[in-house]
Amino acid sequence: MNTAGERAEKRTAWPWLAAFSVSTLTLPLQSALPPEWSLFFLSLAAFCLLASRGARPVGLVVLAWLIVVSVYREALEDRLPAGLAGEILEVQGTVSSLPERFGDRLRFRFRPDANVGDISLPRNLLINWYRDWPEVRYGERWRLVLGLKPPWGLVNFNGPDRERWLFGNRLGAVAGVRSGERLSSPESTFGSAQRARQSIRDAIVHQLPETRGRATVLALAIADRSGIDRPYQNLLRETGTAHLMAISGLHVGLATVAGLFLGRYVLGWLPAAGHGLQVYRAGLATGALAAAAYALLAGLGVSTVRAVLMSLAGLLALSSMRAPHPLMAFVLALALVLLLNPLAPLGAGFWYSFLAVLALLAVFFPRPRLSEWWKIALLAQAAIFVVVAPVNASWMGGISPTAFPANLFAIPWVSALVVPPVLTGIVLLPVSGTLAGLSWWLAAGSMEFLLRMLDYLAAWLPGMWATRAPLASVAVGAVLGGLLLLLPKGLPGRWLGLFLLAPLFLPPSSAVPPGGMRVEALDAGQGSAIVLASANHTMLYDTGGGDGEGSDSVGSVIMPALMSLGNGGLDRVVISHGDLDHAGGLFTLRARFSRLSVLGSTGTGTAGVDPCREGMSWSHDGHRFHTLHPSAGLPYLRNNSSCVLAVDGPGVRILLPGDISGGVEHRLLLNGVKPFDVLFAPHHGSASSSTARFLSRVNPRVAIATAGLGNRFGFPRPEVRGRYTAQGVDLWATGECGAIRLDLQANGAITASSARKQTPRIWRWPAAPNCP
Repeated sequence: MNTAGERAEKRTAWPWLAAFSVSTLTLPLQSALPPEWSLFFLSLAAFCLLASRGARPVGLVVLAWLIVVSVYREALEDRLPAGLAGEILEVQGTVSSLPERFGDRLRFRFRPDANVGDISLPRNLLINWYRDWPEVRYGERWRLVLGLKPPWGLVNFNGPDRERWLFGNRLGAVAGVRSGERLSSPESTFGSAQRARQSIRDAIVHQLPETRGRATVLALAIADRSGIDRPYQNLLRETGTAHLMAISGLHVGLATVAGLFLGRYVLGWLPAAGHGLQVYRAGLATGALAAAAYALLAGLGVSTVRAVLMSLAGLLALSSMRAPHPLMAFVLALALVLLLNPLAPLGAGFWYSFLAVLALLAVFFPRPRLSEWWKIALLAQAAIFVVVAPVNASWMGGISPTAFPANLFAIPWVSALVVPPVLTGIVLLPVSGTLAGLSWWLAAGSMEFLLRMLDYLAAWLPGMWATRAPLASVAVGAVLGGLLLLLPKGLPGRWLGLFLLAPLFLPPSSAVPPGGMRVEALDAGQGSAIVLASANHTMLYDTGGGDGEGSDSVGSVIMPALMSLGNGGLDRVVISHGDLDHAGGLFTLRARFSRLSVLGSTGTGTAGVDPCREGMSWSHDGHRFHTLHPSAGLPYLRNNSSCVLAVDGPGVRILLPGDISGGVEHRLLLNGVKPFDVLFAPHHGSASSSTARFLSRVNPRVAIATAGLGNRFGFPRPEVRGRYTAQGVDLWATGECGAIRLDLQANGAITASSARKQTPRIWRWPAAPNCP
């Protein structure tokens, strides 16, 4: 029996768990880890505090936080050095994840056996195998010839952060396969949870045709979301239902309840199982086992682990006949997840998962007598919609008004008609593949019907509301404001939550003054995408890389930049030339903007693209846009037929030359090209462009090369950098600096900033020294 002192000690543990959680959650906001000397003194202080009974909780918090910092430091050290970018090595190792197919590539994790010579390899590599890949299975051993790159990613002012994703998943390098040889197959089919996942995946793929329903079954059975294509992703995003594809509290709760009742039913028929309380507790144990098994099949994602921990807390409470405070269970689950996986907060799933539970606690714990099902459904959806809005704004760049009505019927539909047959199929698979297939067919059919309903809803209701990517302080304030509003009526200051929420819902503003312009060279990898926004108009020069059929960076790079300017509108696109590193996103943009005006030099006369010819011009907000090349009589010469665009503003002149070479530069010189304040380096800074005479005539104050970090061409070339330096101007590259933003004023002033330098984080690869 617990004494009063023991109970008091347990109560005082919760604030310390909360303190540990808060201190850990602030680490992703830091630009660097604390220096090692400070960690040494903190370690000494922690052991001193542990020696004192009264200060022991503080010592435990400090020690746990030091463990978290050590995990961050270990992840930083386990990355391929930048100096080894482009190395081609033969590496032997093991496939350590389920291979996932994404369009024209196969992706999987790979664990090398050992270092190659004196080159130290990270423990986990992310492998991309492009086109004509063989069958690859979890657990197989391969000898691969790999082109290695550090875990670099695109860094823009808005949109997803791939470097954060790679760091959070402990991926120390990214590699492309040049050739491969299978050395051995997995030893057994069900030798591990991952092999069980592989077998379940094979069975689902064999039993079901390739539809959105099958993609859903794979996502809910084994957390394999590679079958969810881009249109399906867009639908889930616009309707706010993407969370249904992540195995979390809803799904784990159903597995727990199913395991509990199945265990009690089976054990009730066994004479040796006992009766009453013994059967009751044994049923709780089978529920816990079912939850744990499902979590293993789901790959132990953050939301899954959180759901399992909270389910276990509830089962333990039922077993002991004591009900812990729900908030205590929440804090305990939060602290355990952070201790087990300190990098979990780097993913959106962590925030969606815990904030959704916190919202439900805020709305239902103070209202224990609420019994009407329709009130419960409305309050639950309203609570989650409001509290997770800051996460949507931060990770998705907007808030979906369709999410509230969509989830009102989508959540119960998936809970009753999709998840149960998915789980039933998993249970039936060892007994009968046919029965398992029938169960999955029912789940897929139910999901197809739901998706048709979501299609209609997305067509009738407005799409995403563009929002500012909020500062951390704004996001935290919005969460607190949402929680305040959810508390019962009569609480003093409850409506102050509206003021805390308001900054989140204010529409973004371009803040481009009359006569000014914002020019943003996006980090689109080894491709070009440049936004030019004036007070009332937005234009895009080139559309980034892609395959020209929908697989591109429009959704992850271009649209977040457009949405940050206001309503995400776009008036005109100019395509320099038809190469896919410049025109790869045009297909997607034309699908998104049905009345888009497109001008370009594409050679074959692409439908809907007006040919670019020398002498064309138009004006927006006091800026004159005019083309300098190609002339009407020239044949299409790919790079040298680039649509060269000049922009004359009240105070600043800009030249966008595409991929022209020195020959076309000479032609522009003969035509009397004038000086420009801003020059985009021709052909990404290749050695055949940016001739000394051309630079001398253009005489730019600012020069930018759109070139991917560590690109295989070495752009911008060292000799080209030397030419710009000789001209007295720094050449900034989008890969090295991230997106580069220029705010141009009517008086000629230019303010430059870069995404890598403006948003330093622990995981961020540093910007080049000369970046603005």
